[in-house]
Amino acid sequence: MLLSFCAISITESSAQNIYDVKGTVKKSRKKTEGAIVTLFKGSSQVSQQTTSSNGRFDVKMDLNAEYTLTISKSGHITKKFYFNTKGVPDERAKEEFGGQDIEVSIFEMPKDPGVVAQINQILSQPMAKFYYDEKIKEIDFDKGYSQSMLDALSKLNQIEQEAIKKADEEAKTKSASESAAASKYEAAIIKGDAGFAKKDYTTARAAYTDALSIKPGEEYPKNKIIEIEKLIADASKNAALEADYKAAIAKAAKPTAAPKVDPVTEPNKPLKMLYT
Repeated sequence: MLLSFCAISITESSAQNIYDVKGTVKKSRKKTEGAIVTLFKGSSQVSQQTTSSNGRFDVKMDLNAEYTLTISKSGHITKKFYFNTKGVPDERAKEEFGGQDIEVSIFEMPKDPGVVAQINQILSQPMAKFYYDEKIKEIDFDKGYSQSMLDALSKLNQIEQEAIKKADEEAKTKSASESAAASKYEAAIIKGDAGFAKKDYTTARAAYTDALSIKPGEEYPKNKIIEIEKLIADASKNAALEADYKAAIAKAAKPTAAPKVDPVTEPNKPLKMLYT
């Protein structure tokens, strides 16, 4: 549904000369968080709010003024609504108004330039206009304007339904892809843990690296790789120390030959075999 609106009764007392417009922003039939709701009085911005997870917004309008309400979100279409609170008789202005509760659907802007041009042409006009209706003594939507917008709204609705269908298909594809990735990630972690337990650090490191390539943001494989690198570095350092120690022992145990004695120049010097 592109737009639905209904009068809402106010049970609590409210300030006079204030018109209350509430609403819900939806995308693919779901309440939308992060939509920006901006209210302009004439050409001046008077308020702005961002919808939470419930998609709700609430704006207040003074009487005897003209307002434009825009609903936008980055990468999505922008819809606007016109409110004219002028023409309310003084006596009626002293009484409470029912207000409006509208539902606004948005969708991501398509990439096709031709479709974008159609959307921009439609959205250059307000989705609905609201004026004071003397017959019902309330501010209500202009039925004549809405009738004139039927073809445009029908076209926009068709585009939106196509966008919703595409979004659903992409969501299913994404879900299947994420499920497959989760299975591959889990298998890589199991393989890594098994290698780590056996102190087969080469296999373990390769498996954890594969897991990170699937889910780069996961801390567990990152930490395990760091742990493996430290273990390998420590093992390498210990191996080097062991090699140096064995070399020193071997050197200490090796006999040292006695110096040569020249019998001509040193005929009386005894020959000795020295050991260290």
